[in-house]
Amino acid sequence: MNEIGSVNEKRVGPGPQIERSASEAKPARPVTTARVADGDRVELSEAAAQYDPQAVADAAMDARIRDIRARIADGTYLTEDKLNAVVDALFRELVGAA
Repeated sequence: MNEIGSVNEKRVGPGPQIERSASEAKPARPVTTARVADGDRVELSEAAAQYDPQAVADAAMDARIRDIRARIADGTYLTEDKLNAVVDALFRELVGAA
């Protein structure tokens, strides 16, 4: 199997979301081409070039944090089961029990 050479990567944040009907949809065309080892090449569509996995992960983490903060604020985050699990884990750690 051939080794793949390094590809210079350019991250672009997510672009504006545009709704189009099926008749207006344009076929994906490559907007980014990179040459790698042995003449191989990689082509990315406009959507793939704009995709930023870190931005998606950051948005998911922000949503999770907002949810937890809201549940803490309204008093529904700490349940008896959660508190018991913490106490049990702390006890096992202090006593050394398995």
